[in-house]
Amino acid sequence: MSDSTNKIHDIAVAGFSTQTEAYEQSRPSYPPQVVSSMISSLSLVPGQSKVLDLASGTGKFTRLIIPYNFDLIAVEPSIKMRKKFMEILPEVKLMEGTAWSIPLPDEELDAVIVAQAFHWFADAAALREIARVLKPGCGLALCWNMEDREASRWVGAWRDEYEKYDGDIPQYRKDTWKKAFSLEEVLQTFTPLQHQRFHHQNSCDEKTIWQRVLSKSYITCLNEETRENLKKRLTEILKSGTDVERTEDGKIIYPYNTDLYWCFKKH
Repeated sequence: MSDSTNKIHDIAVAGFSTQTEAYEQSRPSYPPQVVSSMISSLSLVPGQSKVLDLASGTGKFTRLIIPYNFDLIAVEPSIKMRKKFMEILPEVKLMEGTAWSIPLPDEELDAVIVAQAFHWFADAAALREIARVLKPGCGLALCWNMEDREASRWVGAWRDEYEKYDGDIPQYRKDTWKKAFSLEEVLQTFTPLQHQRFHHQNSCDEKTIWQRVLSKSYITCLNEETRENLKKRLTEILKSGTDVERTEDGKIIYPYNTDLYWCFKKH
C-alpha cells in the first residue's frame, strides 16, 4: 500500500458511469446522528467552516450538510455523477478532480469528508494530497453505510450471494483501506483514526432493493445473464426468508450500520 498509480479503478469508472440513476434512486442516505456526530467530532462551525466533500458522487452526503451553511465545495471525478449532482444541488460549488489531484490551494480547508468512497483511493498519495489542502489541526472524516448481516439472516444471505462477485476489487468491508493509515508517512501526518458506529433501518420496495445491488460497481460490470441469475436467487431469498420484516405498506425493512471514522492533520 505505497503510492498509487493515481488512476481511478477501472471497475469504479465503468460501474459508476453506467449506473448513476440506480445509485441516486436506490442508495440509502445517512442517519442524522452521523452528520451531527461528525460535525461535533471535527469541531466544525456552522456558517463559517470551509468543508470539502471529496468523491461526492450524486451528493448523497452533501445534501445532509447543506443546512449547516458551511462554505461547502464538492469534488467528483465522474462526469455522469457530476451531471446528476448539479441537477440536484445546483447551489453547491462542484469541481472535477480526484483524491490525488484536488483543485484547491494549500491549507484551504477546515475539513475533508469522504462518504462511501475512501476504499477506492486508500493510499499514501491520496492522503498526502488531502493533508495538503487541510489546515493544520483540521480533520478528515470517512463514513460508510453497510448492510447489517448480524441483524437479519436474509441480509447475510443476500450479501453472500452478491459479494462473491467482488473478487479483488477494493471494498470497505475488506478493511484493506486501513493499511494506508499504518504507513509511516501517514502516521507522521495524521492522528490515529477514531471510530463510531450507528445502527439504523430504512425501508424500500423490492425494485429499489435490487437497484441497490445493481448500483454496486462490480455488479454493474457483470454480463446480463449473470445479473439476471443473481436477481432470481436474491428474489428467492426474499420469498423464503422467515425473518424478512416489512412495513404496513409492504416495504422491506433493511437494517444498516454506518461507520464513521475521523482523524486530524497534525500541526
